[in-house]
Amino acid sequence: MRPVMRPIRRVLIHLIGWLMVLGAAHNLYAQSCAMCYTTVAGGGKSVIHALRGGIIVLLIPPVLLFSALTILLFRWRASASRPLTLAANATTFVHSGDSVG
Repeated sequence: MRPVMRPIRRVLIHLIGWLMVLGAAHNLYAQSCAMCYTTVAGGGKSVIHALRGGIIVLLIPPVLLFSALTILLFRWRASASRPLTLAANATTFVHSGDSVG
């Protein structure tokens, strides 16, 4: 019964932590720059459009890097989890399921 309780406890701790972070997020909206706000508000639709485009341009590289890193880590974990076995000539190791040639 104890091994079942540990994952549940870990999930509950993470859930409580995320709820605390999300609950404090309403305070983060007040952190905008007053000069940026007045510039965008006085600039009209073209400035708002340019600002939104700039946000998207600045968002793309971190998302692509994080996605690539995540894919590489999952592939590395999958390849590292295959067990090594001693080959027929007893001098090399191969992954189980690979043929020795």
